[in-house]
Amino acid sequence: MQQFIITTAQIKEATEISNILNEVLDEDQHQLFNFKNKINIKEQEDYIRYINNKKGSVFLVASIENKIIGFLDFISDEKNDFGTMGIIIQKAYRQNGIAFKLLSELLKRKTVTTINTEVLATNQPMIHFLQKNNFVLNTTFNKTVDFNNQKLSVLLMARETV
Repeated sequence: MQQFIITTAQIKEATEISNILNEVLDEDQHQLFNFKNKINIKEQEDYIRYINNKKGSVFLVASIENKIIGFLDFISDEKNDFGTMGIIIQKAYRQNGIAFKLLSELLKRKTVTTINTEVLATNQPMIHFLQKNNFVLNTTFNKTVDFNNQKLSVLLMARETV
């Protein structure tokens, strides 16, 4: 696999990021259970702007030869005690260490003491990745989402950064 680089997302990358999100929605919608509709470019521009201007938050992209192949978004709470993370990697580039590098870059920044993420109980590859990277299951969290007329369990997993 070619070398990839990690950078902070720029507004001009909103189209490419939206395309990746929509591609993943088309491929396996329950990976993105928080999204009900396609993401438009204006919404993505606003989201990148919001994260880049919010203290303790970050939007990172992974690229190969100027082509975005994945990203991590992280939003911290008001007190910067904890934050919520999401990771998306294009299918063709999964299992190549990209998610690990994105997470490592987030951890270098140490903006919070706890990183939270929600994952569907059926998304075993992501659960395995999180467990391998010291995320633990919050057993008091109880949430379901409706997806294709069925209820799916959502897990909350967390990792301390200190």
